[in-house]
Amino acid sequence: MSISGTKFLLSESFPCGYYEDGRMATIDYYGQGQPARYPFEKKVLGEIRKNRFSLMQRGLIGSIFSATANDCIGCNACVPVRINTLNFNQTTRQTRVLQNFRDHNGEAIWAEPDDAKALIPDLYKLYKKYLAARFPKSHMNDTDLEDLGLTILSKSQLLLLTTPDNDLLGFTQVDREGAQASLDYIVYDPDKADLYLGSVSFLESIAWAQENFIPYIYIGSTNDSRALKYKRYYSGLETFDGENWVPYNPKQHTQGPDYDSIVQQFPAQRL
Repeated sequence: MSISGTKFLLSESFPCGYYEDGRMATIDYYGQGQPARYPFEKKVLGEIRKNRFSLMQRGLIGSIFSATANDCIGCNACVPVRINTLNFNQTTRQTRVLQNFRDHNGEAIWAEPDDAKALIPDLYKLYKKYLAARFPKSHMNDTDLEDLGLTILSKSQLLLLTTPDNDLLGFTQVDREGAQASLDYIVYDPDKADLYLGSVSFLESIAWAQENFIPYIYIGSTNDSRALKYKRYYSGLETFDGENWVPYNPKQHTQGPDYDSIVQQFPAQRL
């Protein structure tokens, strides 16, 4: 895989959004350009998307126009994971979750982000409501309407969860590069907990990937926190051990990889 042109972009530190014990998180960004803003109209340049997926193949976590490595002092709890859709088997409970969603007239609609541009104010309103309920202390609460719109438009796909009356229940930002995809952010109405909308988004995305012959979906990281522990319950889960992607075992893979050794494998010099 080619990751030529990759370089260290910037580093951000903020209170960890997953553990409420006062620990700090530090995220290092790697890519081909600044992760904040790009002068584009419809889609991110193909070269930047390809580079980002190459970095995710190396165990980094996908961001908007870049990928990130956790550089948290004294903590290495976040384990990068992806789903091998060829090895995914839907459980009985997951089947019931989808059926419950449909029994409540829920609909899953796939759209081109540019076609959903008019919905961005409504998506932003739901995004803020979701963060206020789920992650009130997260630095993501600083995201404004323009930033969220930029993020949404940078992706290749947008999954919308709605009702027949067009009531917005949730949305998922999905990106695709060839035979790989990534779930970059899932948002849902916290008042609809009985519909398990987060799980619905995951399951609909996996079904979409299988239908489009996409064997790998990168889903960020998992750890023991309430916010991320749920990911380990999906079959076909794999993690990066520092050199290769291997089947994930929650008893063995309790720590993330050594990112210092990973980023030394490509020319990503700090500026």
